[in-house]
Amino acid sequence: MGLFVLMSTDFANDRGLSPSEGVYLLYAFSVTDIIFRPLGGLLIDSKIMSLESVMLFGFLIQGLAFELLAWFTAQYAMLLASILMGTTCGSRMALQTPALVKDFGIQKIADHIRKLVVLRWNAVNASTSACR
Repeated sequence: MGLFVLMSTDFANDRGLSPSEGVYLLYAFSVTDIIFRPLGGLLIDSKIMSLESVMLFGFLIQGLAFELLAWFTAQYAMLLASILMGTTCGSRMALQTPALVKDFGIQKIADHIRKLVVLRWNAVNASTSACR
């Protein structure tokens, strides 16, 4: 999501859009992101789509949106890409943790997070002691 916020304004500037026109890309992204956060879960809870299909379609549509953003120079096409990016980010953002738990189980994820915390703590201690 942060990548898109940076890229959209940069692409708008590269394509000759003024900053006052480029800001609409961020508005479209933000509005659709907020709208589709609960709708992704609603699609899964109502059994219209599975968790995997929402994630799959999200990644496919996001790839299409990046292609639109890269190839087209018109403001309406960039606005469409921004809407698609907001849709995919919003629908997948809250579903990453349930997808990992479904695939690997809660205990394995907790064990891996614990190991990562210990490794990070060791790295921070090693870097601070090396700076002394």
